[in-house]
Amino acid sequence: MLSLYEKIKIRLIILFLLAALSFIGLFFIINYQLVSERAVKRADSRFELIQKNVGYFFKDIERSALT
Repeated sequence: MLSLYEKIKIRLIILFLLAALSFIGLFFIINYQLVSERAVKRADSRFELIQKNVGYFFKDIERSALT
């Protein structure tokens, strides 16, 4: 049978491991959210750049056709 000190020690170790796993899990969740938000912003800015470039391309074609 385990003494009171050993029982407390085992429970503290288990609590520490649970806290560490929770912290690691929380870190991954927050990191995933930040990365996905950043990816959405990047995709939006790339899409806007593509739209501008396509617009410039067709304006250049119109100008060259008019001259």
